[in-house]
Amino acid sequence: MLPAALLCDRWMMLAVSDSLWGLRLNAELAFVLLAVAIVGLLIEVATPGVGSGAVLGLALGGAAFVALAALDVNAIGLLLALLAAVLLTAGLFLHPGALQIAGSVALLLSGLTLFSQGVVHPVVLLPVVAAVGGGTSLLAKLVASTRGAPAYQGQAGTLVGISGVVRQGGNPGDELKILVAGSLWAARADMQLARGDTVVVTAQDGLQLRVGVGEPEENRTDDGKA
Repeated sequence: MLPAALLCDRWMMLAVSDSLWGLRLNAELAFVLLAVAIVGLLIEVATPGVGSGAVLGLALGGAAFVALAALDVNAIGLLLALLAAVLLTAGLFLHPGALQIAGSVALLLSGLTLFSQGVVHPVVLLPVVAAVGGGTSLLAKLVASTRGAPAYQGQAGTLVGISGVVRQGGNPGDELKILVAGSLWAARADMQLARGDTVVVTAQDGLQLRVGVGEPEENRTDDGKA
């Protein structure tokens, strides 16, 4: 039989190893949550009016900071994550290629410096950074395509009178998703609508639209006739 002192030493080594493994898992989970939170906020910036990106970003961002609170975090790593978010957001509108690369590099450096216990494992770090960079590139293309679309303004500076296309249909009173003027908006209608239907904005209350059928303002002449 092994001496009691040797057994005790081995038990302590296993306990320390398990503790370090738990810290690594928590650190990598926190980094993934932080990265996905950034993507959620980027989605909200690229598609204003829907709110799903903001909800995703705020929820996962809160979960990430709860996880980070239990770890020994370096301020430099947090600042680099914030810098990555700023650069990637700017990359949606200005010099997308260069800013997306810079933002991805900042996110990579954040993963390397965020935790005092060590870096985020490359098996997690590299795919996450690549996914965030690739997703931002797709969002930048979406923003570029919508910015090149014809710009229409409805009544009194709102979207009222502008036509849109249903992206997510539903029954009367259900929340719908409508593509209007190049952006997705939450909307409601008094009729059943299916994906692909053409509608016209009849009212706007903040970020909530009311849609129906009718003649779009942009297709009318000055005398109000089609």
